[in-house]
Amino acid sequence: MITYLPSHIVAKHAGGVIYGDHLPLYEHFARKVLAWNLPREILIDTSGIHFTEFAPLSSQEAAATVLAKLFSAVGTASPRGAFLKRCGLRRWADLAKPIRLKGRQCTAMIHYDVRERRLKEPGPNQCHPGAIYGQRTYFKFGWDRRWRFVLSYGYSHDGSSWSICVRQGSEALSTFVDAVVPRWLDDTLVEEGWAAPRRGRNREYDRISEAVDHVFGWECYGPSPGTISTDALVLALLDGRKPRLTKRRLGVVQGWMAADRRKEEDRDNG
Repeated sequence: MITYLPSHIVAKHAGGVIYGDHLPLYEHFARKVLAWNLPREILIDTSGIHFTEFAPLSSQEAAATVLAKLFSAVGTASPRGAFLKRCGLRRWADLAKPIRLKGRQCTAMIHYDVRERRLKEPGPNQCHPGAIYGQRTYFKFGWDRRWRFVLSYGYSHDGSSWSICVRQGSEALSTFVDAVVPRWLDDTLVEEGWAAPRRGRNREYDRISEAVDHVFGWECYGPSPGTISTDALVLALLDGRKPRLTKRRLGVVQGWMAADRRKEEDRDNG
């Protein structure tokens, strides 16, 4: 048996202290949304309408955020407030009443750092055999009342993205999260003995991308809006979008070049 106190979820989220397994409670309300044929945005932590699917949950924090936003609408005339009223939560005092669910909590984490990890085999998109690098993972509850664990992949440091997934079968959610998903990841990704070098390269890529974006702004964005590539300058030139080299921008680039020369000199003298 799993016990939740909605008031604690709201308080912990407001205080920035989030822990525990929130997926079973999310599923509890998601099933009601499906059974009553209600808008999916009731369980989505963004503004907007006409969502046809539930939100991707990449961490327990993401699930807790959605639930906290839902519970915060108790007693209001909003769609979330009406939904909670139908669930028996009509006023703030009702949030102090425990919600007890069958099953057991998941013990494994639901956030996995797969960025730039390689797939053992190319993805199902045969037109892109070189797209073998992991990007992100998330859990998603579906129309069929089953969970899916989704792995997004693409080219190295690229905005394009495809996905593969493993679907929950007849096993309990805790078994799916604690056993099925880790085993599927082991079968899907190349074994990585030590993650520090990969994470270091990712941090360096982010640092360079941020620097390029800071200097050149929108002129050096890649083909996909809002996506910066490490080859942003080259892409801009190839596309005929020549970045305008102002005196300030040129000074920044010259500073980078000078710093690189100093590093090379230090290596040579060391």
